[in-house]
Amino acid sequence: MVLRKSNLLSNFLPPSQTGTFGSVLADSNHAGIDFCAPQGTSVPCLMDGYVAKIAKYKDTGSAESLLSGSYYMITISIPSNLAIVYTGLTSDVIKDFKIYQTIRRGKSIGKINSPDNRYKDLPVFPLHIQAYEADKISIPNWEHAHWELNQPKPEALLNPSTVIPEIFLYFKAIEEAQSILSDTNDENEMETQTI
Repeated sequence: MVLRKSNLLSNFLPPSQTGTFGSVLADSNHAGIDFCAPQGTSVPCLMDGYVAKIAKYKDTGSAESLLSGSYYMITISIPSNLAIVYTGLTSDVIKDFKIYQTIRRGKSIGKINSPDNRYKDLPVFPLHIQAYEADKISIPNWEHAHWELNQPKPEALLNPSTVIPEIFLYFKAIEEAQSILSDTNDENEMETQTI
């Protein structure tokens, strides 16, 4: 499936069923969207903004844990009261960026480096993206990837596909491609029936 060249996420695979926003994972709901690509794939900034936070995440690798190892996250604050968290990056993000540094849409913010047990049989790693209303949440809480099952979604948490144009366009392109494939299959089926 080929996406429009203008989409910054065209090198990424769509999320699996458990990688979508709000999907149920064991005892919690998924608070973002996971796009997959081979380890080392460059991750583009999806909107203009500035670096609000850079942090290292170390997973213990427990049996219940989806992720294993260490990886980094960067939070980009957008002028329209939006904060976008990109999780699953290599350590390059620490040396390449500083807090309050301006960053433009399309600029690489790092490379993917987050092994995930859900994808252990595939040669891809997830890039986890979350979105928040920046004025409703404090910076230390921005990296929570899940919320408790059977609990309401945190007020400040937003569905990235509804507030980040690149993600909306990505899913729109997939929808259009699926529609074209469906129409082609219908035409082929009709031709087969008339022969």
